[in-house]
Amino acid sequence: MARRVVPPFRELPFAYTKGNSPLHRCPAVWKLLALLVISTLAFSSVPGLVVSALLLVPAAYCARVPPRRLFRGGRPLFFLAFFLVLYKSVSFAGFNFAGFLDGLRQGLCIPVSFAAASLVFSVTSMSAVRASLGKGRAGLGAGLMLGFIPRFFAVWEDADLAWRARGGKNGPARILFLVPLAVEKMMEKASETAEALEARGISL
Repeated sequence: MARRVVPPFRELPFAYTKGNSPLHRCPAVWKLLALLVISTLAFSSVPGLVVSALLLVPAAYCARVPPRRLFRGGRPLFFLAFFLVLYKSVSFAGFNFAGFLDGLRQGLCIPVSFAAASLVFSVTSMSAVRASLGKGRAGLGAGLMLGFIPRFFAVWEDADLAWRARGGKNGPARILFLVPLAVEKMMEKASETAEALEARGISL
């Protein structure tokens, strides 16, 4: 009888990690504003991108979060950044160097913004996020939207484990399997959330 191979535990992207660092103790609303500023700064200019990237390194160490963890789960976005650079670099005349530089800048903005969001969610619980956004409809809607980000990664991780348990390998077939399954699961969770809110007499 073949032994069942249990996949190793993998920490989920955007998962909250308990801690007592200065960033953990910082009010959630400040961290959300900092995320907005860093992302805006990264997409504004090359110097802004450099400053944003440099700010993340000491912030990660301050939160006692390994910098490499900030990019966990970002592989699809990295592929998107690569194809963006490739698209900008090609023109009818051949290689477009100016387009390559512009695409490279935009492509680097994606992982920097992703890492900033990952850092914020790793040091901020969803209850703190929802509390910081207030109890009105706008705050509730924003809290639900932000809450679906870590839930999406959890759903994607479950789908990926199911794919690998069936002997699936990396490649186009994996994406064709994961995307519809993840979308279906997220729609189910959205429906469950809507029913729970309706049961409590809450409407958006």
